[in-house]
Amino acid sequence: LRWGRQLDRIVMRALNEDPAMRPQTIREFRDAVQAVRERVDPSLIANRTDWHHQNRWRRRFEMALALAVAVLLGMMIAWYTRPVLEKMFETPKPAALFPAGAEH
Repeated sequence: LRWGRQLDRIVMRALNEDPAMRPQTIREFRDAVQAVRERVDPSLIANRTDWHHQNRWRRRFEMALALAVAVLLGMMIAWYTRPVLEKMFETPKPAALFPAGAEH
């Protein structure tokens, strides 16, 4: 992607601290960008955009899949540890007012 480096060079020149090194007019800057643009094959840009679009959807799918796996694992852990947790947090039963066998 040689044209990418050329565009970087144009932008860095425009951001130069020394005013003499910068393009003196917006027209000069535009002409430099236009010259690079005319040398670029449009199919290269289209292919790059398609790849980026496909890659974006793949990343979204991977993130959704990872989230689904995490939720499923959380549910499985909760299901298998439920008896232990219930036993740990079990509330004691209230003592009977009149114990069995005692006379009132």
